[in-house]
Amino acid sequence: MLSFIDATLSNPKGTALTADGIKVDQDMFCRDGFSAKGEVRLLGARIGGDLDFQDASLTNPGRRALYADTLTVEQNMYCRRKFRTDGEVNLSGAHILGSLEFTKASLINAEGFALTATSLTVDRNMICGKTLAQGRISLVGAHIEGDPQF
Repeated sequence: MLSFIDATLSNPKGTALTADGIKVDQDMFCRDGFSAKGEVRLLGARIGGDLDFQDASLTNPGRRALYADTLTVEQNMYCRRKFRTDGEVNLSGAHILGSLEFTKASLINAEGFALTATSLTVDRNMICGKTLAQGRISLVGAHIEGDPQF
């Protein structure tokens, strides 16, 4: 398990967390007050359990807040309950073997993409109930096995 619960990372206009290619055998928690000012990078990361951003704040205005191309999550990815971004969430080419949940999230990037998820694969459900998105959303080429719930 890797835990950033209630952690504060700050490198405005730079990278707050670089974990490209990381392999975590169990869960990765960036939740319960986790805050990052600057980009959070998980390019090609592999999480063996859940990836949990519940009640987290990612801030990188006009840039990528979460850059997770080709990320693999072997269970569920939670971006819910007060999950807030100021900047783009990029999940292009990611594979979530469970569900992807954005319930009660705020995705803000008014001048660009709030969520870019081209070629995203979700093996179960994608749930976006009560989500606020300011900015464009791209799901071009995405494949969701279960029920998408918007």
